[in-house]
Amino acid sequence: MIDIKSKKLLKTTFIYAIGSFGSKLLNFVLLPFYSYYLTKEEYGYYDIVLTTISLLVPLVTLQLSDSIFRWLVTSEKKNKEQSFVLSNALMVILFNIMIVSLVFLIIREVVTIQYFFLIYSLLVMSSIYPVIQQVARGLSKNKLYASSGIIFSLALLLTNIIFLFALKLSIKGLLIASVLSYFISTLYLIMRLKLYNVFNVKYISFSLIKELLGYSSPLILNTMSWWLIVSANKYLVLYFLGKETLGIYSFANKFPGLLLMVNSIFILAWQESLIVNFNKADRSQFFSKVFNYLISVQFSVTAFLILISEMMIKYLVSNSFYSSWKYMPILYLGVAFSTLSSFYGAIYLGSKDTKGSLKTSLFGGIINISVGLILIKPFGLYGVAISNLISFIALFLFRGINTKKYVQLFIVKERLISLLIIIIISLSVAYLNNIFISILTILVLTVYTSINNRELLARIINKIKKRIYGVS
Repeated sequence: MIDIKSKKLLKTTFIYAIGSFGSKLLNFVLLPFYSYYLTKEEYGYYDIVLTTISLLVPLVTLQLSDSIFRWLVTSEKKNKEQSFVLSNALMVILFNIMIVSLVFLIIREVVTIQYFFLIYSLLVMSSIYPVIQQVARGLSKNKLYASSGIIFSLALLLTNIIFLFALKLSIKGLLIASVLSYFISTLYLIMRLKLYNVFNVKYISFSLIKELLGYSSPLILNTMSWWLIVSANKYLVLYFLGKETLGIYSFANKFPGLLLMVNSIFILAWQESLIVNFNKADRSQFFSKVFNYLISVQFSVTAFLILISEMMIKYLVSNSFYSSWKYMPILYLGVAFSTLSSFYGAIYLGSKDTKGSLKTSLFGGIINISVGLILIKPFGLYGVAISNLISFIALFLFRGINTKKYVQLFIVKERLISLLIIIIISLSVAYLNNIFISILTILVLTVYTSINNRELLARIINKIKKRIYGVS
């Protein structure tokens, strides 16, 4: 039974990867070009715009995307029931967008913001797109979800070529490219899902709206608390160290950010698998097996990325961003603990205890800001990166303890300790900045990782063979 669940989880992850990894990989490929077409100050400004939008999105959507997915994925696939949920959730979101638009118009009269209309458009489109994606997931149309990601990637590549590289519009070009990519992908999903046939005013129910908002409301603060952990430090950097230094820190974050986005593909699949299997008798055994695999993969990949941090920056990006590599090893480790925390976070969704998710995220956010304020002046960007790592470790430990009341996870402690030792060795070697020692360590790490994860690697290889050759 567990093998069947594991295979289904791998299949779902593979489908999500097709749609999501393209855009993540594209962002990574475009990063070196950004370093040549944008100054450090310009990149810092662009990143702070994206950071601010990521804070505002949950206020625009009221996190109803999570309610939509939670209700649809457990529905009995009756069209009327699905239309009932979608009509109520989408009506609330559209009404809230109207309110946000009015607020933005008022702000425009008071404050002068560069590229105001583009920033507003990006906020609206980056709010709507993930909501419609969650509709596709909730309706089990995972291949449609994946294809929308591919379309987004192609649109982003084409618009970047036109507006940034050809027309050289700098930040304005990046904003136009992002808005158009979201718009094209959203329109594609709406047409394929035929959402215009789903919405019905007759289905509006204030009792259901109250129920949906009751589930999603704690997740608004939870997402914003998560933002405190992931992104709030950028405002500290901007205030204490300036735009140029923010550009360096933002760039340093992009490489670990790629790992975080790739991990999010698995987390999406894991949330679905956990919710479906949450009430099964063997859930603890299944969840523990997946968690131990995740720990092994996360720390193995993190150790490898730590070792190649300097080489990646040296050979891929402009010299003006070279110093960003120094902070990447710490940020990579933070991403690993972030992903493990997200694994625990899915348990709150399965148990419908979104308040538990909120409390733990808020706890991590407070630690991040507090430690960041203490360390930023004496240690600069190192202090910011360390505060980020400490907050994710604290969140991981707190959630691990807090979720025991729902699911008991059994961690293979010997493997965890050995992996943490490897991380410490990798950090030490990385900061020695000796390419020969780094390459030797990478070779040893590759052998160890292959042996340690041989069962998982065999499953993945067999899965790929089946997809490509139709053989087992």
